[in-house]
Amino acid sequence: MAHIRRFCTCVLLFIMMFPLADSINAQTDRTAEYINQTFYNKRLSLIRTGYDRWKGLADAFPQEKHISEMNAHFYAAVNDFNYGKDADGKTIMPMMVGYAFGWPIGGFYFLGYTTDFKNFFKKDKDESAGYYKAFTLGANVDLRLITLQGDATVSGGTVSLYGKSYIAPVRSFVGAGISKFGLVDRVLPGSSAQPLDAATLAKSQANAAAVNAQQIINKGTYALDLIEFGTNYFPYFTTGLKYFKLVKARYVPNISTAYHQFVDYKDWEKMSWDFELFYESRGKTLTKSFSPKDYEIRFSVFKFLGDQSDALSTDIGTKGTTWRPAAFLGLSYKSKEDAISQTLTESGQAYTGEHGFGGEIGAGFRVLGFKRFGFQEDTYVKLSYFINYSQYFERLPAMTSGLKFRVVF
Repeated sequence: MAHIRRFCTCVLLFIMMFPLADSINAQTDRTAEYINQTFYNKRLSLIRTGYDRWKGLADAFPQEKHISEMNAHFYAAVNDFNYGKDADGKTIMPMMVGYAFGWPIGGFYFLGYTTDFKNFFKKDKDESAGYYKAFTLGANVDLRLITLQGDATVSGGTVSLYGKSYIAPVRSFVGAGISKFGLVDRVLPGSSAQPLDAATLAKSQANAAAVNAQQIINKGTYALDLIEFGTNYFPYFTTGLKYFKLVKARYVPNISTAYHQFVDYKDWEKMSWDFELFYESRGKTLTKSFSPKDYEIRFSVFKFLGDQSDALSTDIGTKGTTWRPAAFLGLSYKSKEDAISQTLTESGQAYTGEHGFGGEIGAGFRVLGFKRFGFQEDTYVKLSYFINYSQYFERLPAMTSGLKFRVVF
């Protein structure tokens, strides 16, 4: 009986430790982790919308040539490998691997990501600054006029949930995410709370003017933190809007277009050049996001290699798609004002973010025609070198230069 009592006592103490552990965990600053997760969500959308793209293709194909018979039940791939330097001058290796599989009715997908593969198996004390890793597993169900999708993302011991629906007749989707992240007022120097170490104190003093500063922590209860919408219903343009509840950049609209969308698809094989434009802004209110001080713009020029005999075209309904090998040059500009970095700075961490002009040069395969099926980026395989290119600021600290090999399909 004594052994049973001791065992029951230990079990009771163990159970009682869970609320205490949650309380301790809840008070840990998770701002950098959450911001990395917002960046990760942008890449994750490439996998999630893979089903939307193929559904659009299936609807456009003649019934006797259904796309589900051609794709071998393979809907999307995101393989992204990088080697370069971050804003702290450290050599890093961000890596992303994900696939979407399925059948005409249902499917499943996954995506794994690490901001530095060199640190994947190291202990916390050896990790690079801002280190983040995540894994997502999800499923998709096609109900003809709409598709339903849901997934779970694990990062830093936190599970975030996401649901999405694609409405085929209007070629649009809407999605929402929930997590245990939440905002709390940040403890400033001079308070009665736990003393800050010298480094944190210096960072906090540099931002002492932010009296109502806040941090993002794990609050332990699920709440809405993300809403997003995307459509390719409008001719020639793909547009989207994201809402992030916990960062200063709450409203994030974007729009993209390409020159080939204004050219008859029968002439795509003969084209020598193509151009692409992407614009995104951020604001604490929707009004500010449409008259922004925080924005980025990217312009890419593609020089197709070879002649029309090197093109691979497929007729789809009244239009089609064309694959072309190409060399490309991308230019970007990111405004100095950065609401994402303001969120991090306000939490007490010193990070100003990357900004200014940047560029990327490389070669790969470009697909003309996928934009009208709901894909933000035209699908291609590419190998490139970049310097301060705004599209790759998607980690903390941001990548400032490096080599990239990516397969997005």
